[in-house]
Amino acid sequence: MSGYRCATPVTGAFSRIEIDMKRVWAVLSLLLVLSGCGSEDGFNEQDLRIPSGFVRIVHAMADAPGLTVEIQAQRLPRLDFGEATSFQPALPDIDRDLDITFFNGVDDTSVLSQTINIPNGRLFTLIIGGTLAAPELTTIINEQAESGDNVTVQIFNGSVNTSGSYDVFLTSGDEVATAPTAQLSQFQVSQPLSRAPASDYRIQFSETGSDEILWDSGAFEIFDGSANPLFVILDNFGTGPNQVRIVGFDNTTISFPEDQTPSAVRVAHMIADDVPLDLFIDSQLVAQAISFQEVSEIQDITPGEKVFSAVRTDDPENVILEQSIIITPGNYHTLAAFNTADDPLTAINVDQFRRVDQAMTLGISAFSASAGPINIYLIRSGENREEFGPVSQRSYGETLTFTIPENDYDLFINAAQTNSEVAGPLQIPAASRGLYRVYVTDQVGGGSPVQLVVGDDLNPPFDP
Repeated sequence: MSGYRCATPVTGAFSRIEIDMKRVWAVLSLLLVLSGCGSEDGFNEQDLRIPSGFVRIVHAMADAPGLTVEIQAQRLPRLDFGEATSFQPALPDIDRDLDITFFNGVDDTSVLSQTINIPNGRLFTLIIGGTLAAPELTTIINEQAESGDNVTVQIFNGSVNTSGSYDVFLTSGDEVATAPTAQLSQFQVSQPLSRAPASDYRIQFSETGSDEILWDSGAFEIFDGSANPLFVILDNFGTGPNQVRIVGFDNTTISFPEDQTPSAVRVAHMIADDVPLDLFIDSQLVAQAISFQEVSEIQDITPGEKVFSAVRTDDPENVILEQSIIITPGNYHTLAAFNTADDPLTAINVDQFRRVDQAMTLGISAFSASAGPINIYLIRSGENREEFGPVSQRSYGETLTFTIPENDYDLFINAAQTNSEVAGPLQIPAASRGLYRVYVTDQVGGGSPVQLVVGDDLNPPFDP
């Protein structure tokens, strides 16, 4: 009949529904089978977990610049001497290529290459030690600590400049060590030490056979669930009387809040529109009649919280600046008064005076009130500056310290807000093991043109 059509059976749709229902029943049946297997021997929930390993890298190579570590295609954070990464996830149970390099100014120079295999579910630590000429790679493998469990602690002697062995004492509370916790020769790692988390641990060390304690950490904490705390004996390039020191790592750097290792400081007058100043730390005069752009000699100081203050030399009763500062143990510091006479400010940084073969250490301080935050351009001499971006940006009052390959460079400074050039080029000459410092300041009296004031090996003699 016209105007009517017979209904068409939808067999295709019913067929798809039937197939989908069969799939659902199949999945449900599989789940029932798996749930029934939970009581069978050999079943383990971990069999259903995604495999994962964790790797931590420690830079303990005393004569090396900053190192880059790649595990297959995985590039880990760049490390300077005495630093460590946190534990990084990595594919486990397969052979992977490990490459350790540093940048030589043109390309990467290989330090060490080999194959590693990171066990599933384990904490895998790689300590890069020795020297560039004779690298030493030490591996440590531990289980992950669960909350409430004891923590596995280990100690490593990574000193290159001393060949003797050391006795290390790790105690807690009122415990008295009658024998060393570990006796370690060069590049030797202790056996795993099981320790309960506590806030009153102390680590000390001496030369083997000597009663003289070279260093005492004071009380510090090993936290519940800490990731394999590792204490490393390293060559000392900071202050203090000893050739070696101890640093600690778990998933971060371990702090020793009671460490009393002597420190050192120098002070700088970077207020362009002010007269000569007298500078004090805890009411003790550390620089008298210091002029703008002048930096004092390095002097010893005890670590801890201090008060930095300043008066004008011609008006000693009027304190124009007073600021609390922290002097960290075992380090060199530069402490600066900067900004303007109407609003003086304080900045402090830790100096790095480790001389590195085939490299130079450069510190750049942003103390120009007219420039404010800065972009830093460091270009190898003769190259086109337009082809390069800034190596770093520093906020006003900050200091950047970094290691660069041994080359001749030109330094340019741009104002970060406009990226317009405000100073440079300043020639930075090639010098293996060089220690260079540049202070970015205003001109005498304030304002532009911005000045680049050189220090340390750029203004010899310098011998920290």
